Amino acid sequence: NQFVVLFININRLYGMITNIILKTINAISALGEGFTMKTLTYDHTHNLTLDIFFNTGTNTKNTCIYFLYGGRWSDGKKEDFRFVAYRFLKAGYHVAIADYRKFPQAKFPDFIHDAANGLAAVHEQFEPSTRFVVMGHSSGAQIGAMLSLNPSYTQKAGGNVDMIDRFIGISGPYKFIDHIDQHDDLPQIFGPREDYHKSQPILLAEDITHKPPPMLLIHGEKDTVTLPLNSTTLAKIVNEKHEGYGQAFILPDAKHVSTIGVFALPSWSTKSRMMMNAIDGFIAREF
Repeated sequence: NQFVVLFININRLYGMITNIILKTINAISALGEGFTMKTLTYDHTHNLTLDIFFNTGTNTKNTCIYFLYGGRWSDGKKEDFRFVAYRFLKAGYHVAIADYRKFPQAKFPDFIHDAANGLAAVHEQFEPSTRFVVMGHSSGAQIGAMLSLNPSYTQKAGGNVDMIDRFIGISGPYKFIDHIDQHDDLPQIFGPREDYHKSQPILLAEDITHKPPPMLLIHGEKDTVTLPLNSTTLAKIVNEKHEGYGQAFILPDAKHVSTIGVFALPSWSTKSRMMMNAIDGFIAREF
């Protein structure tokens, strides 16, 4: 019992420290930014909200980044990831970050439907000519990939796959079907077992019949949480279906958290410049 109490207290302390660090990073990252923020409730039944950051700078692009944070489908909140919004505001983009239901309150595919409904709500806030880039990190990348590869989610939300102009996945788990049963909670999140395959982006890509949005799949070279093979494999399969539509980018000497933490680094840092150059170039590219 003493060990259990110690473990719980350590987790609480870690959570407090993490919260303080994130608040500090967000406060520093926001300095000097020109934007207006609007919070919308896009699902009143489940009290789900999203934040939209409208860029008011002189370098504003006609593009909105719709960001889906990670947290293993069970943790996270949009306020913790405002540093991501601030980094892309600096680059001229509009940004939206949505909360979605998580385990144990929800399971697959609830959070995919939530992400699709949030995207539809963001669409309504912009002119029809605005381009939308879905971006996700870790489990958020899996959610974004599902939206891009399975049109039924965006169709049920009142749109179609054309709502997504580009998809950028960062450190995503795109095929983990063989590892679900090795965890205590994943079988509950993605079960029953006969439905596991429905949550695997790589398996969806192998049988894709529509033209997906172009995909930039970013991974840290030293990621041991979700191996880089996730991104390189999905990029290869998408390219086989639609040449040039799958692009893998491996960030040197980066781990799982590093690929999202890079957005909190100064814009002049090497990893920040590498990441933003890859993203800006991908979004600007004609397909």
